[in-house]
Amino acid sequence: MLFNLVYDDRAFPTDHQTRQTWPLRVKYFDRRLFRRQLAEAVAWCAPRADPADAVGCLRTPALNPGMWSPENFTRLIRRRRRRLRGTPLPALEALPGALLLYIDGSNPLEGAVESESGGYLAGDQPPWDTAVYWLSYGHELLCWVPAPFVETVRSSLWAQSGEWLWLVESTEPPLL
Repeated sequence: MLFNLVYDDRAFPTDHQTRQTWPLRVKYFDRRLFRRQLAEAVAWCAPRADPADAVGCLRTPALNPGMWSPENFTRLIRRRRRRLRGTPLPALEALPGALLLYIDGSNPLEGAVESESGGYLAGDQPPWDTAVYWLSYGHELLCWVPAPFVETVRSSLWAQSGEWLWLVESTEPPLL
């Protein structure tokens, strides 16, 4: 399956934003699992999203995966799911927030994005509570950015010296 992830060009901000497309060839993508895990991430993160505590509000110690890997990601999802037992999951049709693609292992941990995001992207990585879907073929992780942090993330991505964080504007075919 081919996804075109459309993102804002990360050149320094200008009066107009250009759109770029980056095709991802995904061997296997379970749309139903993605939707469930996205709903769980939203249910977990939405009530915890606090711009006054950008560093810690979405980094629950009990969910910390340590190093990112498929196994640690799966453990995080299971822990979050157990803690959400009995919590109604939100409808995804009018989802506030955005998706962020994080390419693990590509960031030099230079701290520029962390500083620009006020700590939300600590270690130049998304908060682990926001993890949604580990793409099956590599080191790519889709995360949910709660609405209060979307503009913060968008405005901080220009500080990357590489390409490890992408704010997803749309996908073809649509994921939701």
